[in-house]
Formats: sequence, C-alpha cells, structure tokens
Amino acid sequence: MLLNTCKQTPNKLMKLINNNVETLLWAICIFIFFSTISAFVFALQAGVIAPTEWSKTLLSSLYGYQKGVVSTVDIAKILFTHVLFPVLISIAVGVIFYYVFRRIKKRYPKWFNRLFKLLISVKLAVVIIIIMGVVAAVGTFVEAKYDAKLASRLVYQSLYMHGVLGLLCVQLILVMVDRWPWKRHHLPFVLAHIGIVTTLYGSVLTKYFGVDGSIIFGIGQTQRHITHFTEDVMVYSSFDGSKYALLDQRRVDFFNSRPSRERPYSIPLGEKKIEVIEYQNYTIRNSKITSSLENAAPPAVRVQIEGSRARATKWLMPGRNKGVDKISLGPLELVFAKDVYLWDGKSNIILMTPSRQKAFIDYKVFSKSRQKLIASGKAKVGDVVDTGFMDFKLRIINYFLNASEVVTYEPREYPNDFTTPAVLVRFNEKESWVGLNSVVKFFTDSEVFIFSYANTRLNMGFDMTLNKFRVGRYQGTMKAMSYESDITIQGGQQATISMNDPFKQKGFTFYQASFEQDDSGKPVASILSVNRDPGRFLKYLGSFLIILGTIMLFYFKKAMIKVNRIKNEI
Repeated sequence: MLLNTCKQTPNKLMKLINNNVETLLWAICIFIFFSTISAFVFALQAGVIAPTEWSKTLLSSLYGYQKGVVSTVDIAKILFTHVLFPVLISIAVGVIFYYVFRRIKKRYPKWFNRLFKLLISVKLAVVIIIIMGVVAAVGTFVEAKYDAKLASRLVYQSLYMHGVLGLLCVQLILVMVDRWPWKRHHLPFVLAHIGIVTTLYGSVLTKYFGVDGSIIFGIGQTQRHITHFTEDVMVYSSFDGSKYALLDQRRVDFFNSRPSRERPYSIPLGEKKIEVIEYQNYTIRNSKITSSLENAAPPAVRVQIEGSRARATKWLMPGRNKGVDKISLGPLELVFAKDVYLWDGKSNIILMTPSRQKAFIDYKVFSKSRQKLIASGKAKVGDVVDTGFMDFKLRIINYFLNASEVVTYEPREYPNDFTTPAVLVRFNEKESWVGLNSVVKFFTDSEVFIFSYANTRLNMGFDMTLNKFRVGRYQGTMKAMSYESDITIQGGQQATISMNDPFKQKGFTFYQASFEQDDSGKPVASILSVNRDPGRFLKYLGSFLIILGTIMLFYFKKAMIKVNRIKNEI
C-alpha cells in the first residue's frame, strides 16, 4: 500500500500543478510586475533613478558598513526601504490577486472560459496585429508631415497604442498558459513569446525610468545638468533685482493638457497669481528693438561691420543687470558697454559706449598685436567709421539711449528648424508670450517676478568640464567632417568623446552629437547627447530569445518532418 502511494504521488502532484498552473502563472507575473514597480518607486524616493544605481547604492552601503562608515541603523533603514518593504507590498498584492482570481474563476466559470478562449484566439491576434500596423502607419504619416515629437505624443505614446501593446502581452502570456503542460516541441514557441514580453517590458522601463537628453557647454565651462525633453515652469521673485528666490517649480505637459482663457493653468503667489492662458506647439520668435520711455532701460545700437574677413549686421543691447554685450567676428570683437569697460589685451576689439551727448556713441579700437588703442572718436546714426584695423569699417545704423526688446511669437501650422513651443502668460492683466527655454519678467511696486518655461534639467551627480573641442573639415570647405570633445570628469578622470566613440559614466552614455559656431565658423560650444537606458539589457535579452526561439522552431519543424517520414516508411 505504501508502495502504491509513493507511485501515485508524482502523478497527483503533476495533476495538481496542471490544474492550477493558470493561477500560479498569473500570480507570478503580477508579483514580478508589482515588485519591480514598487522597487523603482522606492529607489526614486531615495534619489536613485536607474536600477543599476539602485544596486550600487545597496552595495556601497554594505561596503560602508563593513568599513565602519555606515552604522547598523543606517544599513537597516536602507535594506528596509530598498528591499524588504517593496517585497512585502508585492507579496501582499500577489496574494490578493491570487485570491480574487480564484474566486472569479470559481463563481463565473462559464464567462471566465469564454473570455479565456477569446483572449487566446487567433482572430484576436490578427486583430491586434492589424491595429498595430494601422497605428504605426498613422504615426509614420504624422511624423513625415510634422515631426517625431508630435508623432510620439499623438500616436506612439498614446493610450490606444499602450492599450494594444498591453493586450498583446496578456494574449502572449495566456497562450503560453493554454499550452501547459509544455512539451519538448513547445520550447521554441515559449522562448519566442517570453522574448516578446521581455522586450516590451524593457521598453516600458526605458520610457518611465530612462533618460534621453543633451548637454551644451562652451570651452572651459562646467556642466552637471542634462537638458531633458520634458518641460517645467518655474517662478522666481526678487525685491532688489539681484537676488532671486525660487517660489514654485512644476512639471507640465501643455500639449496634452492645453490651457485656455476659460480654463487657465494657474500658479498662486499669495494674493497674486500667474496664469498660462494659451499654448502653441509651433511658433516663430520675432524680436524688435524699440525706444523705451523707462530711464532704467538699457541702451541699444545696431551696427554693420564690413571687411574682407567678415561682414555682419547686429543689434547690441546690454541686459538690465548685465552691462556688456559682445559679438565675436573671428579676428575682431564688437563690444557695447553701458558703463566703463576694461580691455584685457587678449583680443582685437571695437569698444562702444553711450556718449554724454545723447545722439552720439563713443568708440575705441584696440589692437592685440600692438597692445594699444589705435583709433577713437564719436559717431552718430548714419556715420561710417574707418576703424584703422585691417580694412574693417563700422556703420551706425540705429541707436537708442533707452531701449526695450519686444518679443512676439507667431503661430505656425507646420514645424521647421526655427519653430518652438510657446505659452501666453498673464499677470495683473498684463499678457506676454514666452517661448520654450526663455523667461519673462513681471514688475510690481515692490518686487519683480520671473516666469521661466524651459526643458527639465536633471542633475547627473557629477561635474563635467569641456577642455578642448576639435573640428575636422573636408578639404577646401567649411563642412564639418568630424568633431570631438576633450572632457574632465569630477575627480580628475579625462576622456575624449567623438562621433563614433561614446563615453560612459555612472550609467550615462555620452555621444558627440553636434556643435555651435560663431559667425566666422569658429566652434564655441559642444553638444552632447546623453542617454541612460535601464531597460537595455531586457530588450537585448528579449531580442535574443526571439531569435533563438525562431531558429529552434525551424530546427524542430525539420526534425518533426524527419520523424514523420520514418514513421510512414515503417
């Protein structure tokens, strides 16, 4: 009797597993999902973004505990926050899901079986594939007509696209459940389906926890922030016009939640408030310098410089708190200063300052090679000045002793290289347009408010300094052939980032994307593309499983044909 019981035990155990495998697999899937999400949430709350950095935090904490730097209480808090609490929540959610799933299946078996058959049907799979194809085609047309950003917002990152992909994952899991118990010839099928689900899961991690932005810095400058594609609004205040305090900062999405005059986006400032009352996705910035009646307004001059090496027409206007405006023309620099300006002797400059005679401008020309002043005088609107430097001549086109810049944004239906998003902001019945990555000031009797609408800036956690930037050009042209940046990371580490040689640091990957140059073609700033992809490994793993499953499918198909042929011959 004991022997019969022992023989029947494996069969009973296998039967028990087969009868409950659906529930078990669902419970495992939901457990993995919630454990990952909760772990990420608590990792983000602890100031950690990527899962690799999360693991490094745990390892560094344990190492610090071993060296006596981190106390037992600290390591207990870290382990509880990062490991124990997320796991406990995940277990609780998994148990609740398991219980609810069993009750629904037991109470409504008929409807449950119908729904299950529908979800694993080939007809539904065909419908999902057709919908995905249609959505992708629509996204392609939208991207061709507008741009990739709009296509992503309207199509690729839309709720219906997410819904279709979610339904695809559910069907892939349920189809695997329906094939249980799996046989040897099911292995390619299972690997391919797991690979697809894994790839989609990696894409989700990339979307919600990845970083895709850029860094722009000039030679000698240091940066520690990444400019992200998301958008923030910030409000600062000041009583003396020099020191500003941050009052409010918010992440916004005006494209999907558009403000209007009837339903403005409001930022309360005590008894006052700033309201965003309109949003335009594509606008062209227009700027016009006009005369101002405010005595505190800065001066402005429009000049034309002509010579065999350079030719340009520019407005120079020092800011309200910035007393100098400069333009570099390669061998020569134009400088317009509100007050006294001291020449450092390191460049050739034409220095202009407002004259005591209101209609005139004082000018001085300094030579780097001679290390002295070579020309000076006064000029009014319409005058042409022979600078004495090479063959350069300076023409005064327009001049305002007190000037203001009037900025408007003209809406456009389609994007181009110069369009930018813009919002219309209202404060104390005064309305002003603000473009992306720009600010507007609102004045009261006692203080000034600055409203900023800009891309999100993410802290990398370390400084990066641009030491040198080199550009290789095609022979006989100014077209860039290659460009690379020499950088120094906080701590002294040095590296070179080129077009085909990215640099990795603390989970970030830096690519040489482009550069900025002045009117003479001299590079003045480097542009790096920055990426951090926590789902990259899962996407690679999923792709590998799909390929492996496809290869094995052809192998098993060939083996089955051979077996059937042998059986027929027998």
